[in-house]
Amino acid sequence: MTDTMKRYFWILLAILAFAGCKNDKKKTADKPSKEPTAKVYEAPTLQETKLSETINNTEEMSTCDIEIDVEYYEGGNPEVTEAINDVILRATFGDDCADMGFDEAKEYTYGRFMADMSEGIMGEYNEYTLYGSFSDEYENYLNYTVSQYEYFGGVHGMDTLREYVFDKTTGALVTEDDLFVPGYENVLSKRMTDSLRNQMGEEFEFIDVDEVEPNGNFIISPNGITWLFNAYEIASYAMGAIDVTLSWDELQDLLKQK
Repeated sequence: MTDTMKRYFWILLAILAFAGCKNDKKKTADKPSKEPTAKVYEAPTLQETKLSETINNTEEMSTCDIEIDVEYYEGGNPEVTEAINDVILRATFGDDCADMGFDEAKEYTYGRFMADMSEGIMGEYNEYTLYGSFSDEYENYLNYTVSQYEYFGGVHGMDTLREYVFDKTTGALVTEDDLFVPGYENVLSKRMTDSLRNQMGEEFEFIDVDEVEPNGNFIISPNGITWLFNAYEIASYAMGAIDVTLSWDELQDLLKQK
């Protein structure tokens, strides 16, 4: 083979190698990439733990009526469900039951009343009711209400309502600090006070205006945000629970997300 032929041979070999390399790159480029897909969960199902009993202590001539009905979630995204249920469990049955299931917490609560009755430390007639339920959703927010009534003797029993708002995508408890820009407290307190003055008329004179402030006890709805004050928080027991709603227009300049 002459030198000229050898030169052409090596040029041809180089051209073929380059073409093969380019073709391999094209195949690699055309190959679709595998991107991770987010896991899709079914919607959680609504569950309840319920109890309705009357405990009698014949020796002490005393009774206690107990009624419990608490809703919670099962299934769905396990992290979201666990976050929501953890708050609900503590809000309804207390921190002592934080490591229990809902049915176990219910039985534990019933057992405490049984023990108190057997020791004779209750009055002649006693009543305890506990309700926990999901209410309306709005956009990414889920509302939950805990209603509790206790009567263990005395002039009257005590009603308490507590509201909780969850982020539906994470299960996190939503607070006012999550919703409003820093420094919102004083402005919001004034607007709540003005709204109460308008809605209550002459009864507003019985309101302790120094106590009207964001208290973390609120729900979120299409109408805006509603704050709830239980008896004795801003007024006497006789006036009962008092709520005040500020519309989204009234809150617009204070919101983190406009």
